[in-house]
Amino acid sequence: MLGWLDYPVPSIYVPYGIDEARSLGSGYILIDYIKPSQGKMLSETWEDGHQDPKKRTNFLCSLASMMVSMTRIPLPKIGSFVLDETGHLKLDNRPLVLAMHFHENESIPVDIPRNVTYSRSDSYINDILAFHESRLRYQPNGVRDNEDGFYQTSALMVMRSVWSCFFRRDLLTGPFFLSFTDLHQSNIFVDENWNITSIIDLEWACSLSVERIHPPSWLSGGTGSSIDLDAYGPLHTEFLDLVRAEELKCSKERQHSIQLYSILQQGWENGTFWYSLALETPAAMFNIFYRHIQPRFAEGHQDDVKFWSITMRYWGFDAYEFIKTKVVEKGEYDRRLREEFVSKDENGKTDGNEKDGEAEKTDAIEKTDAIEKTDAIEKTDEIEKTDGNEKIDGAHGNNH
Repeated sequence: MLGWLDYPVPSIYVPYGIDEARSLGSGYILIDYIKPSQGKMLSETWEDGHQDPKKRTNFLCSLASMMVSMTRIPLPKIGSFVLDETGHLKLDNRPLVLAMHFHENESIPVDIPRNVTYSRSDSYINDILAFHESRLRYQPNGVRDNEDGFYQTSALMVMRSVWSCFFRRDLLTGPFFLSFTDLHQSNIFVDENWNITSIIDLEWACSLSVERIHPPSWLSGGTGSSIDLDAYGPLHTEFLDLVRAEELKCSKERQHSIQLYSILQQGWENGTFWYSLALETPAAMFNIFYRHIQPRFAEGHQDDVKFWSITMRYWGFDAYEFIKTKVVEKGEYDRRLREEFVSKDENGKTDGNEKDGEAEKTDAIEKTDAIEKTDAIEKTDEIEKTDGNEKIDGAHGNNH
């Protein structure tokens, strides 16, 4: 019907009354269709085009304009928008981000009820750190060996302790702004000159602290902990210059005095960029911590046995016992995984080549396990020796 009337389908909405008798009785959504003439996914041309200075500048300029536009109007709290039973848009849902969704799909408790919103950034940061710790506790293969356990618990403990160094006290209560938390290349549509025409997958958009806003980490090709600073740094600077220019153009439209440019600049200089990236990237959190956060406080501690042996114990009560339990759990997980690889088919028969392949997989896993166990034992021995020496030193001190 809409096509016959020459309306784009379904981008321009035509009011259509539905009486109660024909009502669906449930919520529904309206979906836009992005025609090929309106743009292509950035991911389709990224490899060939991201080295083109003109296209890159057009893209960064569009991105800067979009971010500045989204920070014109502050929001009252941290959360996600939902439609209530009357069809009104309300900021009444927890800030739903992709990492939270993945955790819950893997039966990892997040412990943030759906109706929870935040009036302060520090409360939200603490809850994010808590669900990172839930991943460590509840993921059956979350700890490879003792050394990996020390590595993770030490990072989490320090992340808890130092967050206030990265977030300004005067911004803890706002302002908060709508932010796209899943802004990857396949969710951005651009024209042939790389001007942004559309953004999709808005279900992960939520209201966040202004200090959590930053340009995508993939601008230079790497992501998370694999970012090349020499390549990313100049792009970040170029983006900030475009943000500043855009803010000057739109200064009269803002409903607050916050300058996004200055906050982004300060966040890059003091490491807020990296702390925020660690919070939103579970798979790379620990690598980001040891490469970009921990060295800001003390170079070389990650290679010091005493750092591990002391710090990890403050992660929680009986932290060392917890790590040993997780290593046993990982061994059981690997055993079940091997059984799946070598299990017979439904008829109880396995092709000879398949047997050879499965045997090779099993041997490879066992060899890897043996290497990891050796490394873990050596590291554990060092830590236990350190603990023993400290206890002896303490006893000598009491005798004097």
